[in-house]
Amino acid sequence: MKRSKIVFRYLFTSSKKEKSRTIRIMVGLCFSTMVLLCVLSIMDHLQSGRFKYIKKIRSFPVTVKAESEIDIQALSDSLFDKAIVFAYKTGEGLLKVGNSEAAVNIRYITKDYEGGLVTSSKIGEGLLIPYRLYYSNKGSSVLLTTLEKGKVARFAPKTKEYTSFGLFQTSLGSEFDSSNIFLPFEDAPDNSPMYIAFIPFSISESEMENIATDLNIGRVITWKESEASLYGAMLIEKKVMSLLLMSLYIIIAVQVFQNACGFASLKKNELSALYLIGYTKNDIKLIATGVALLLSSISFAFGLLGAKIFLTAVPYFMPIFAKGTLKLDISAIPYVFIIFTLYCVIVYVWAFLRELKQKNLREVINTI
Repeated sequence: MKRSKIVFRYLFTSSKKEKSRTIRIMVGLCFSTMVLLCVLSIMDHLQSGRFKYIKKIRSFPVTVKAESEIDIQALSDSLFDKAIVFAYKTGEGLLKVGNSEAAVNIRYITKDYEGGLVTSSKIGEGLLIPYRLYYSNKGSSVLLTTLEKGKVARFAPKTKEYTSFGLFQTSLGSEFDSSNIFLPFEDAPDNSPMYIAFIPFSISESEMENIATDLNIGRVITWKESEASLYGAMLIEKKVMSLLLMSLYIIIAVQVFQNACGFASLKKNELSALYLIGYTKNDIKLIATGVALLLSSISFAFGLLGAKIFLTAVPYFMPIFAKGTLKLDISAIPYVFIIFTLYCVIVYVWAFLRELKQKNLREVINTI
């Protein structure tokens, strides 16, 4: 009998007890794979959405800290078909609105600024402060104190009153809005660092980074560098969640071990007979490997299919997820599949070879 036929007959055995145990293992393995894929895919979607807003508003995909004055218009024209290009400067200050004071980050912007602002006045033509900050502390004037370079290379505080200003908000919410204000580019102190932001729309971020590096106009900063702490924390969160979900496989692994030992014990006479009629131990190993591979492959395949169906159906029950936005994240599956399959192979090979004892062989010979 061919080894492939023996493999199929062993996996789909006629013994109800062993068949039910094998089915339970396959269902458990399928369910574990499905849960792992669904959770990681939803986490990836939520994190990608968060990063999308961050790259649009706070830390742009690629930014260059310029070392000298740059003709932004000429640079923008040269990349018109690849990316949006604009410049801004940064600073810090103390903002007083009514009776409330708050330390703020300042961005000095032009009318070309593409930072995801929703405003009540024209961008780059006056002071912009957050909606929430203004409405919670209404006042007739706003005072802004900044440190600017004075004589003999010293810094001195400078306070300016703004009586006509606009309000803004962004989709990042209070986390970003409450700590930032915007001023016209011309109001920036001479010592303020200038940044050139690149938001690619027809090329990848890595290609944009290479182009910015080739321009040789200053230090290139990616959004992952700017958001290193947040990006690292989210990656750790995903890895921890993956490890927690993989603990489900430990339960399945115990069942696989019990099933392999029980099945090999049930088939000990048949395995001994195969050995006596000419099958070598390598043949027995191949049969055990085939059973383990088939068990693992079928389970993971159905797990992948179940996860795909679930993620496709989620938007119909949870409108927060737009249709077609949930992508299957299979980044962890190759590692899990390889490790678990190797474990199954080792367990089944060990269990099958364990039954090729002299005692069992003698029993088969005596029966014949």
